[in-house]
Amino acid sequence: MYAGWWEIPGGKIDPGETPEAGVLRELREEVGIEAEVIGALEAVEHAYEHARVRLHPRLCRLAPGSPAPRPIEVAECRWIPVATMGDFRFPEANDAVVRALRIHLARP
Repeated sequence: MYAGWWEIPGGKIDPGETPEAGVLRELREEVGIEAEVIGALEAVEHAYEHARVRLHPRLCRLAPGSPAPRPIEVAECRWIPVATMGDFRFPEANDAVVRALRIHLARP
């Protein structure tokens, strides 16, 4: 349904898995990196025509010694400045995450 759209790495949380463990697993599976969770943004709920989603955004940094990201379960991956995220097409639920990330990064 969203083929060709960009996404913020992440995915479904497995049964018994915390959002923190889920994002770290997804980062390994999707782009092959090791990361550290350093914070959280407010959860986001969004209703699409076909489903409701609840996103648990986590702020992460690349772990020391991590390999560079590479596309494993995605067509392409790249680092982009948060200021340019509006230039990319993301599913609608990501809009609230991008707004919260901009606010968080603008804080002194």
